[in-house]
Amino acid sequence: MAQLNGTPAPAEQEELTFEAAMDQLERIIAGMESGKLPLEASIASFEKGISLVRYCRAKLDAYTEKINKLAEPVEGVSENG
Repeated sequence: MAQLNGTPAPAEQEELTFEAAMDQLERIIAGMESGKLPLEASIASFEKGISLVRYCRAKLDAYTEKINKLAEPVEGVSENG
């Protein structure tokens, strides 16, 4: 179930794409930068934003690891053909 400002609950984050998480993070940042949120909402938005940043970082780390693994030379196969 989505929480009040559209940021997913932790269980929902597992289903987000990297791009969807970034979109949500950008909306949170815009809301906080507007200066119109009360303090409690700002703190809640900050917490949700940190959660999304961690999620995106984990996704990027996993993609980087996958790319590095795919880029490793295959044993017994020459790169020059």
